[in-house]
Amino acid sequence: MKRFWEWLYSSKKTVALGALGLGIALLWWALAPEGRSGKGLIAHLLCMVLFAVFYHLVWCSKTGSSRGAESHAIEAKMKELEERAHQLRLSGEASATQAEWFLASVREVDGALENLLKVLQYAVQADSAAVFLVSEDRQSLCWHLGAGNIQQHRREPFSAMEGTLSAVFKKEAPLRLFSQKGLKSLGYGVGGIQALLATVLKSKEGVVSGILLAERAQGVAFKAEDEGQLSMLAQEVQRVIELECMMVNVRRNTLERDRFFRVVNELNRSSSPAQVFSAIIESARHIAPLDFCAITVVDDSEGKRFHKIARVSGGEISMKHRAFEDNVGLVASVVRYGIALPKKETLPSERHVVFSDNILLRGMGSIKVFPLMAGERTLGTLVVGSKKKLALEADELRMLEVVAISAAQAVLRAQLFERMETMATMDGLTGLYNHRTFQVRLDELLSTSKRYGRQCSLILFDVDHFKNVNDTYGHPVGDSVLKKIGKLLRKLARDSDIPTRYGGEEFALIMPETELQGAKVIAERIREAVMDELFQTEQGILRVTVSLGVSTFPACADGKAALIEVADQRLYMAKRKGRNCLVADKMPPPPLLPKTPAERFLAP
Repeated sequence: MKRFWEWLYSSKKTVALGALGLGIALLWWALAPEGRSGKGLIAHLLCMVLFAVFYHLVWCSKTGSSRGAESHAIEAKMKELEERAHQLRLSGEASATQAEWFLASVREVDGALENLLKVLQYAVQADSAAVFLVSEDRQSLCWHLGAGNIQQHRREPFSAMEGTLSAVFKKEAPLRLFSQKGLKSLGYGVGGIQALLATVLKSKEGVVSGILLAERAQGVAFKAEDEGQLSMLAQEVQRVIELECMMVNVRRNTLERDRFFRVVNELNRSSSPAQVFSAIIESARHIAPLDFCAITVVDDSEGKRFHKIARVSGGEISMKHRAFEDNVGLVASVVRYGIALPKKETLPSERHVVFSDNILLRGMGSIKVFPLMAGERTLGTLVVGSKKKLALEADELRMLEVVAISAAQAVLRAQLFERMETMATMDGLTGLYNHRTFQVRLDELLSTSKRYGRQCSLILFDVDHFKNVNDTYGHPVGDSVLKKIGKLLRKLARDSDIPTRYGGEEFALIMPETELQGAKVIAERIREAVMDELFQTEQGILRVTVSLGVSTFPACADGKAALIEVADQRLYMAKRKGRNCLVADKMPPPPLLPKTPAERFLAP
C-alpha cells in the first residue's frame, strides 16, 4: 500500500488532475449560496480526488497495453524478417553486425521482388502473383512474398510433392491451367482461382530454388505470350535473389577477414605462453562452432619426447597439464610428421586415440589436429572438435590451419621471451633465483611485512671447505655439488619461499610469514639433507656439509641490510663453531669476522 501511494504522489498527471479538481471545488464553494456547509465542500473534494486517481489508473492501463502491443508487433516483424533471411539462404552463424546486414539484405530483396511481382501482375493482367521458395531438404515449398489478392495463400510450408505445384517442381517446366468451375487441389490456397500460370526459379547451376506464379480469380486463361513474360520475369527474380546472396557472402567474407586480422593481432600482442594459449583458444572458437579445443606442447628437454596438454576448453578439467609419452596417437603423429590429421576433413574421436590410452576424448563427432610449426620445428598441436558430425566446413578448417601457423610463431616468441626472462632472473647452474632477483624479492617481501605487521625470515648458508672440493675433485664435481644442493633446496622450500644462489657456493632462502623458530626447523632440514647426500666421483664417494645463519624481521633486524648482515654474521659464527651447524640465536655478532672467501676457509 505504501508503494502505491508513493507511485500515486510521484505521478505528475495525478497531481495535476487533483489540483484541477481542488480549484473547481474551491470555486464552486466560493460562488455557492451561504447555506452550503463545509461538509459538502469536503465531500466534493474527495469525489474530485477519487476521480483523478481512477482516471490516472485507466490511462496507465491503456498506455501499458498499447506499449505491450507495439513491442509484440516489433518482435513479430523481426521474427518474420529472420525467417525470410533463412528462406533466402542469407542467414547462418552470424554476429550481431552480420545479423543487421542480413536483415537489411532481406528488406532490399523484398523491395525488388515486390516491384517485380507488381510488374508481372500488370503484364499478364493477373489478380495476384507470388513467390514460393524451396526448403533446405527440398521436400517443402513456403510462401515468401506476394502482390495483389493474396489472402487465400497459405503461409505455412506445404509438400512440394503433392498438389498442383508439384507438377511444376518435378518437371521443372512452366504450367498453365484454367477451369470455369475453379481449380482444385492447389495445395497452397483455399480455392477461388480459375486460371493459373506458374514456372520454376532456377539458378545458374540448374538447381530449382522456388516457384513464381500468377493467378486470375475469373476471366480467361493465360496465353502462351503470358508464359513467355512469366519466364522472363522469373529470371529477373532469380537474379535479384542471387545478387543479394552474393552481396551477403562478400560482406560475410569481409567480416571473416577482419576477424582473422584481429585474431592475428591478438596473438602478436600476447607475450607469455599462458596469454598465447588463451588467445589461440579464443581465436579458434571465434572461427568455428567448437565444443572442444586444446593446446599441446612438446618437451624434448630430458632426451625423451613428452607431450603436455597446456590448455583445454570444453573438455574435462583434469586433462589440463597432463603429460604423456610419444605414441601413435593423433597428437604425437601430427608432431612427428608435421601435417594435420586425420587426412579427411574430420572424423569422430572414437575412431582415433587423440592424446593417449590414458587420456581419452569421447563424444566428439568431428575432430581435427593441426601442427603448430615454426619453420621446420613442431612446437605442439591445436586440437579442435565438435559433437556434431561433419560440423567443420572446409573454409573453417582452412582458417583454423592458418591460425595454427600464426599461433606457432606466437608460441615460439612467447617461449623465447620466457627463456630470456628466466635467464635474467634464474641461475643457470642450479636453477635457483639469482642474486639480483634475491635483492628485488626481499625488498618486496619486507615491504609487505612492514605494511601488514608480518614476520619474514632469511637463511644464508654455504658449502664447507668448498675450495678443497674444487682443488681435490675438480671444478666439474664442484658444479655437480652446487647443482645437487640447489635441487635439494628447491625440494625443501615451500611454495611461498624464494630459494636463491646468493653467490659462489653461498645459498639463501627467503621465507615470508615465518618466525625464527620455524626458520630454524627448515634450516636444520637443509643441513641434514646435504649431510646425508652422497656424490659419486672418480676418486670415490664425496660428502659435503653446510653452515647456516638465520635471521628474522623484525625480531633480529629492522631492514633489509640489517637482516642480511645478521644472517651473514651468524653464518660466520657457525663456521667458528666447527661448521656443519646453524646459528640462529639472538646474540650480537662478534666483531672482526673474516669477510673474504679465503679468510673464511682459513678461519678455525
